[in-house]
Amino acid sequence: MPNGRKIMIIGLDGATFDLIDPWGQAGLLPTLGRLLASGVSAPLRSTIPPVTPTAWSTMLTGCNPGKHGVYDFAEFTAGSYEPKLTNAGSLRVASMFQLASAAGAEIVAYNIPWTYPPEPVNGVMYSGYGAPAFDQRIASPAEAFADLQRMVSPEAFELPLLHDGRLSMAALRDKITQEGDMAVWLAANKPWDLYMCVFPATDHVGHIAFRDRRAREPEGGVIEDVLLETYRLVDAQIERLLEYADDNTTVLLVSDHGFGEHRGFVNINVLLSQLGLLRMQGAAGLIHGPVVRPVRTPAQTWLRHTIRRLLPPRAANRIRSALHQVDWERTRAVAYAPNPKIRLNLRGRDPLGIVSENQVPELEATITEALLGIKDPQTGQAVVQALHRGSELYPGARADEAPDLVVEIRDFAYQNVDIFQIRATQPHTAEAARRIRQRRHDNAGTHRLHGILIAAGAGTAAGGRRAEADLCDITPTALTLLGLPVPRLMDGRPLVELFPLVDDLGVVYTDEAPAPQPRCETRETQEDEAQVADRLRELGYI
Repeated sequence: MPNGRKIMIIGLDGATFDLIDPWGQAGLLPTLGRLLASGVSAPLRSTIPPVTPTAWSTMLTGCNPGKHGVYDFAEFTAGSYEPKLTNAGSLRVASMFQLASAAGAEIVAYNIPWTYPPEPVNGVMYSGYGAPAFDQRIASPAEAFADLQRMVSPEAFELPLLHDGRLSMAALRDKITQEGDMAVWLAANKPWDLYMCVFPATDHVGHIAFRDRRAREPEGGVIEDVLLETYRLVDAQIERLLEYADDNTTVLLVSDHGFGEHRGFVNINVLLSQLGLLRMQGAAGLIHGPVVRPVRTPAQTWLRHTIRRLLPPRAANRIRSALHQVDWERTRAVAYAPNPKIRLNLRGRDPLGIVSENQVPELEATITEALLGIKDPQTGQAVVQALHRGSELYPGARADEAPDLVVEIRDFAYQNVDIFQIRATQPHTAEAARRIRQRRHDNAGTHRLHGILIAAGAGTAAGGRRAEADLCDITPTALTLLGLPVPRLMDGRPLVELFPLVDDLGVVYTDEAPAPQPRCETRETQEDEAQVADRLRELGYI
């Protein structure tokens, strides 16, 4: 049973000390500044690469992807070359909410990315980013959706609204305020031992406006730094939530990764094509260098948007894939995902595999040498820092499902061009991204490796900045604060050093590793899948 302590975890998606420290010291973020001064903080190391579904899944399970099984927004369907979107149903281990619920703890979980479908808990759960639609499928129990529907509008459930490529400040303010209203209502009206909510706007606005931070006010005025304004709005909601953190409550502020400026695109498939490792069918060739500017003629752009508008999602996807189809019978390797991974076309695993097991080491060496030679044409710096075998980067029972190779991009500041969406012709810089990717903004910001951890409230003392913690540490820390055993399966550790004022904070381990419970039953349509994909595409995730 829980020990009577309470934990409030507040997530600021994509938050970074690079912004919070100076703004907090300047008095622009009074709540965060006060928490930094009164508690203890540490950079929170994310996953490699620091992508949303992998990072949140790691935080909520205490396990690395080789155990929990979520490697990216999409994964290959077993025995085929077809990708499919992941969701929380892809998890192969129990979450902190399942473990705490099983021990009798009361749970409130609201707006956490990649928790759809929601799981049955001893309390309530509302899925966040990654859910397909604003309906009762995102609530557990389903009837709890009525409370959410009363507090939050369908518009606030979506991404921040844009006009002429710039954020609408009115829509952004409504979104954060309504999310705060719901978070506060839950804290005030639902019983909880473990409470968690997430504010996603700090990430979403970073993607859209990290470079040009101007936004429109309803009356036509312009806010010069919409990212600062976003943090200030969230800071005010945190202040409201802290009213429900009593003397027995420990508060953890966390982010799934950090944030920084987007520097440009890299097209690894151009390089693989030049090496003779990737072949395309028909006229769908890849040309020119690996740091590239993809372009379309007006006719090609019109055709692409016409296809998307007139055809069902899967039909449109098939046509787009047919335009740039891989010739798997002659292909040995292909790169996929904006945070690039490489799939080897392995004999015995893949339908048309041609790479034998004894050829893998030489192939890996060839690809590694070539990738490490890619330079940014503006700075001359290497774009790729390292290449990892997925099974070694992500150890665990599910390591055989990991990507074959994971490309570690310098500072994670460049994105890979999707082979199925875009063809390459000329060098470019990030400023061309909005035009290139056919989005409404220039994708000005990208994720960084280190997010934030701030611990305050019960059991903590002013301790300044500590050495880095890891996403895997959050779940074992929460379980330990609740007096619950930590499964040895977890890769993280309880951060007991952050709580010097707790006399009886003993760590108990268990060899039990419960399987993940069935998620709430949902039925997704093609339109649901298309809706999720559109949201991911808008932020440059696919």
